[in-house]
Amino acid sequence: MADAKTVPGAVTAASVLLGIKAALGVLIGLALLAVSSRRHFTFAGQVIAHRRAGLGVLLLILAVVTVVVLVGLVRLSAAARIGAFVLEGVSVVLALTRIGSRPGLSILSIGISIVVVVLLLTGSSSRAFQPT
Repeated sequence: MADAKTVPGAVTAASVLLGIKAALGVLIGLALLAVSSRRHFTFAGQVIAHRRAGLGVLLLILAVVTVVVLVGLVRLSAAARIGAFVLEGVSVVLALTRIGSRPGLSILSIGISIVVVVLLLTGSSSRAFQPT
């Protein structure tokens, strides 16, 4: 019987960060769908006062995809690692689109994306995703 690969700490850390991002995506996505003229929500010091259903649905879809990628990472799927790189690229693009209006949150988002990518490119992570 072959020994199961151990998930490196860097992959675990990247997975935790992706899980946090997915949870925040769900919260913001639901807030964007639930807001109305009478009911406003506040997130990170910003008042969400207008319904943006399209953006809310997009965030929920990205959150689901992130969870799928996260599970794949923990299972050491090479495809999930590539998926994580793609998701973080999308995250950076989305952050850059709002850097003028919310520079602090945008820079934080870009920073987290960089950390996730670096964690998945470390030596132990790279070796874990190589076929045996």
